[in-house]
Amino acid sequence: MNRWIEATRPWSFPASTMPAIIALAFAQWSLNGNTDLTAGFAAVAGAFIFQISGNLISDYFDYRSGVDNKDTFGSSRMIVDGVFKPRTIWLYGMVWLALGCMLGLWLAARSGWALLAIGTAGALGTYFYYSLKYRALGDALIFLIYGQLIPLGTYYCAAGGAIDWRLMLATTPIGFMIVNILHANNTRDAVYDSRAGISTLAMRIGLRWSKRLFAALACSSYAILALCVAIGWLPWPCLAVMVTAPLAVKDVRWMMRATSGDGLKALRGLDGACAQLVLVCGVLQAAMLTATYFIA
Repeated sequence: MNRWIEATRPWSFPASTMPAIIALAFAQWSLNGNTDLTAGFAAVAGAFIFQISGNLISDYFDYRSGVDNKDTFGSSRMIVDGVFKPRTIWLYGMVWLALGCMLGLWLAARSGWALLAIGTAGALGTYFYYSLKYRALGDALIFLIYGQLIPLGTYYCAAGGAIDWRLMLATTPIGFMIVNILHANNTRDAVYDSRAGISTLAMRIGLRWSKRLFAALACSSYAILALCVAIGWLPWPCLAVMVTAPLAVKDVRWMMRATSGDGLKALRGLDGACAQLVLVCGVLQAAMLTATYFIA
């Protein structure tokens, strides 16, 4: 059973769960507790399910396209090491995608059918992410899905069919941090991806600008969070997230040490460190939103 779990890449789960949890906490704070917590937590589960599906389907297509093989680092390695056949991983991913779609239909019936627009975009992005990644659009898609659609969908469910557009800016910081997980991965794998004939954003802009983009996203995350607090779109206790800045600085320095060619191997593990930062920041922001609701 542990092999089936390992195939889903559990270390990456903060990327889907943290934006959803932040959105649920934001709803609880902004609506003074007048939320549908059952639907809200179901939406968090839905985000988690769709990410599992996306991880599996991406592994399948990366293997089939020659992106993942014995000497690469980016996949769960369940296919390249012969643990599972490629089609098994694809079917496994499709089962999770079907479960996510069924949960989405239930949530749409409960909260409002406008949720179908968000859910359909998320489902299509989940399945076709690999294709957009191969055309240097993966970073943008990840931000759209994880930084915007997941939070908006979760809030919509918790709020009983309403949307608070402030959330789009309030979850941009965690969205940027999630993009850096992917960007660290793609920068590290640039040589292997080039060999496979695909073109990621990291390959298009080169190592020098990849480093700058990574640093810019990290710095902007904290700057936008501070802006949201300054204009009242987040309560001031959310500034507690700033205590994680040294972790972000550590990750930026890690990225800056990379050199071209074999020197990119120095980035091995940076994607995992970025995921840990997302987890810590997400938990802190959600906790501060929830605490503010109970204390106010």
